[in-house]
Amino acid sequence: MGRTKSEATRRQEFVAEAEAMYVRLRAWRAAHPEASFDEIGDQLTPERRQLMARLYGELAVQPEEEPVTEEVCTECGAKLAPKGKQARGVSHLEGDVRVKREYQRCEACQRGFFPPRP
Repeated sequence: MGRTKSEATRRQEFVAEAEAMYVRLRAWRAAHPEASFDEIGDQLTPERRQLMARLYGELAVQPEEEPVTEEVCTECGAKLAPKGKQARGVSHLEGDVRVKREYQRCEACQRGFFPPRP
């Protein structure tokens, strides 16, 4: 089983990334004193989305989640087989995120479930 980062480490990394974004945007603004509001937004939006995607991904997946092993298929009622954690891309207004969640598959009807239902 892989090691998970502590809450303090995740917080420090996020704050450092936010600070770096601030420095980059302030430097860009200093280099572009005549920039319009829309031009500023064009610089800010992708930076903000990247930062928020990181936070969104951390909030969406809890590292201490336990795999669900006693699930049954909603289509046929057969028991689901755990297939381990798999990554999935999720698009949101706040950014594009890759999350890793437990994945299960029904061997009877070949349906997959990501993430498993509680």
